[in-house]
This record gives sequence, structure tokens and C-alpha cells, in this order.
Amino acid sequence: MHISLTAAQLDQPEGTRAEVTLRGVELPFSDVLSGSVQEVPVERIEGTATLTYALLSEELGADTELTREGTVCASPARSNCSAGSCRSSRTAR
Repeated sequence: MHISLTAAQLDQPEGTRAEVTLRGVELPFSDVLSGSVQEVPVERIEGTATLTYALLSEELGADTELTREGTVCASPARSNCSAGSCRSSRTAR
């Protein structure tokens, strides 16, 4: 099962999106037809989320450092991580 969500559907700023694939979804067809599905158990979830830097900075806070493949590529005060994937770490205070 593949799900694509836009910024409007996520109630997030323009430029935000999510692409999610649910693997191993098993639902009785009778539950689907009757509309009685409350939960969807899955074996694995694969996906990609695209966030604007402004949203990421706002959500993570000023004590977060973004890194790309183990090297520093941006801090919340600077927006120089425009290409590639970034990982974040947060210092607990």
C-alpha cells in the first residue's frame, strides 16, 4: 500500500510532503467492506518525508545540529544544508 501526502494534507508549510509504503498489510476484506477497520497492522514501513528547513529548525529547536554523512552541514542559525540528506542530533539540557 502506497500513500502520498501533500503539505495541505499534512497541515504543514508548502514544500512539505510524505511518501510512505506500508509492507505486509493484512486486513480481512469483510472489515474493509463494512468500514469497521480501526487499525492497520503492518510488518514494515518505508518512506520519505520532505521538510522545509524553516519547519525543521522550528520543530527541533536552537540546540539541534544537522549533519550530512557525519559532517556538519548546518546549524539552526544558518541554512546551508539545501542538498542531500541530513541527520539531526539534539543535546539534552
